[in-house]
Amino acid sequence: MPPQKKRRQNRARQVVAYAKENGIIKAAKSFELDKGMISRWVNSNENFYPEAEKELYDWIIEQRKQGLGITYAIARVKMLDILKKPIMISLYGNSINEFKTSNCWISAFMKRYNLS
Repeated sequence: MPPQKKRRQNRARQVVAYAKENGIIKAAKSFELDKGMISRWVNSNENFYPEAEKELYDWIIEQRKQGLGITYAIARVKMLDILKKPIMISLYGNSINEFKTSNCWISAFMKRYNLS
């Protein structure tokens, strides 16, 4: 991933985490961004963890090849395990601590990768 795109994604992750904690209006003031943009980021299905999601996708495909079914709950736990790896921590920093494997996230992930 180009360094500029990585910086933008890191900033977006920070803004989204802050907005979820403190609200969109406060985040807009703190980061000097348009509240509409922050709202779209918070509500989007954008992938802020592309390398981690790719690893999860590859793992799910491998499990399916072995004839194993993967539930949403299993995929969510696996994603959290992937994010705890040192390589992922070096890529994403502290933003992984705010990541929630919510129903919305897993549904969007499955849709992004055509798994459902």
